[in-house]
Amino acid sequence: MSKNRKHRQSPVSAPSSASPSETIVQPPDKGVRPSGGVFSRSVLLQLLAIVGLSCVLGFTFNAASPVGVRFGEPTMVPVSTNVTAAAIAIPVTLVQTNPAAAPSPPLPSIQPVVSRPAPISISHTVANPFAAAPITQTVQTNPAPIHWPEARELVAKGRAVLADVRHAAMFDAGHIPGAISLPETSPSEEFKMFLKTQPTNLTVIVYCSSTSCSQSARVAIRLVNEFRWPSVRYMTGGYLEYQQTELAKPAPAPTP
Repeated sequence: MSKNRKHRQSPVSAPSSASPSETIVQPPDKGVRPSGGVFSRSVLLQLLAIVGLSCVLGFTFNAASPVGVRFGEPTMVPVSTNVTAAAIAIPVTLVQTNPAAAPSPPLPSIQPVVSRPAPISISHTVANPFAAAPITQTVQTNPAPIHWPEARELVAKGRAVLADVRHAAMFDAGHIPGAISLPETSPSEEFKMFLKTQPTNLTVIVYCSSTSCSQSARVAIRLVNEFRWPSVRYMTGGYLEYQQTELAKPAPAPTP
């Protein structure tokens, strides 16, 4: 039996008795994955890349969207547009229609008004005895209007001559005594002949029929502008003024 045991154990013990030089070393398989540290590092880099790309896409969409979140802007408080009926209630005041029942307002108190007289100011004007009297200068226009009483006085003093500028037939029918007929329609030669017979310091007084005629004013302007006569007057009342003034005088009493 001992032999049988040795015979059975011989195959098992054979390898243990082999020498170390005979140990077969197998080369590592190329398909085997690297160690766990290298694997976890590559996975972490991929995760970080995915997270970064997601953040970039998220911020881009938020900036482009009108309803996105705006960073750095103040938040607006939503304003409520719901207005309750109590907020817009209009106060209504009841007015009593019965004037007898309504109490009348108190009358304002009347206080007496005291009026004070205004102070009286007395001013005295003292004339300066050494002050010279103001000099008034009368500017005489040429030609100028005149009335019969003044014209009669100038003629009586020999300082004026009368010229009747009406038609010759009217002059023959009646005229002021001492007047010379010089119709408006006369030619310039007749005007020159008339003026040559008069002194230059003499006033020429022209007249026509009445206040309604303008012949005397036109002839007076012509004597000044065309013939350069220094002093010309025209009677505004004309021959009618002469008649009314002379007829209003009382008739002289007869001499005994």
